[in-house]
Amino acid sequence: MVDLPVLKALFDAEDLEQLLCGTRTLDFNELKSVALYANGFTPDSPMMKWFWDIVLNEWDDDQRRKLLIFTTASDRAPVNGLKTLKFVLVLEGEGDGRLPSSHTCYN
Repeated sequence: MVDLPVLKALFDAEDLEQLLCGTRTLDFNELKSVALYANGFTPDSPMMKWFWDIVLNEWDDDQRRKLLIFTTASDRAPVNGLKTLKFVLVLEGEGDGRLPSSHTCYN
């Protein structure tokens, strides 16, 4: 669709990769700052405090990438970072038998 010399003039390989695949840098504090909560969860809910403490303080980058894959179907942040994601934490169902779930259709 675009002539190769034009692409080479506009982007280097790293810029083009970032535009097509997203950034490799993951700032989960950005994700926490834009997270939305529903159906009984709030930022002050004990479970949400535990969740963010584990993600931000206990997990390494590999574990955070796996969370990103589970929630977005991609291991990379969008071009403008994790702050551009719609990340919603919802309390679904009843009882202790609930398992985590994710809706990744938008990505």
